[in-house]
Amino acid sequence: MGFKGAWAKRNKYLYGDNPERAKEVFTQLLRLQRKLAEAHKKLKRAIDVLPKDLRYEAVHAPEVLKQYKANLLEQLGSLEGEEKHKADLLIQKIEQFEKARERYFKVREELRKLLKGKAYCEPKLMLRILHQKETGDRKVIKTYSRDSTIYPEFVGHTIAVHNGKTFVPVYVTQEMVGHKLGEFAPTRTFRGHPDKSAKVVKKK
Repeated sequence: MGFKGAWAKRNKYLYGDNPERAKEVFTQLLRLQRKLAEAHKKLKRAIDVLPKDLRYEAVHAPEVLKQYKANLLEQLGSLEGEEKHKADLLIQKIEQFEKARERYFKVREELRKLLKGKAYCEPKLMLRILHQKETGDRKVIKTYSRDSTIYPEFVGHTIAVHNGKTFVPVYVTQEMVGHKLGEFAPTRTFRGHPDKSAKVVKKK
């Protein structure tokens, strides 16, 4: 039942039926996410030293920043002393920013291609499941990743999914494959419908 329907076809998963390939892909995914975070930090640090009116354009309109850098380079010959030193530092920071931006978008594109049309799962969670499969361990795995898709490898494992307040233990069965973890850890408690007589009293 787990693979019935177009939403749960095997080819939507990152690796099919090969757990070794799964480990390679998810390790690569984790490495790409770290690179993305590093490049993003550099990007934010470089943006902070730019003039306030340029900070938005730096990310969304790189040609504006390029023009600003060209203007600075033109003015550099006429500047002296401290002003020249400040302009040099700013040019260096702009170059650092451009490199970080290029790296950030390159890694983001790599990540997008890797996940395009595939069922997403948090790499750390998948690697822990695969590790447990190798060791035969069945410890409860805690996760905040409610948007992770349940893969066939999850069957037989207990995953504690965070619902915003506590971790709800979810024992994974074959019928759950293809669904999201968050579907089995509700964030709201249904306390029943209000009494009809109470509604009538309110209207009066």
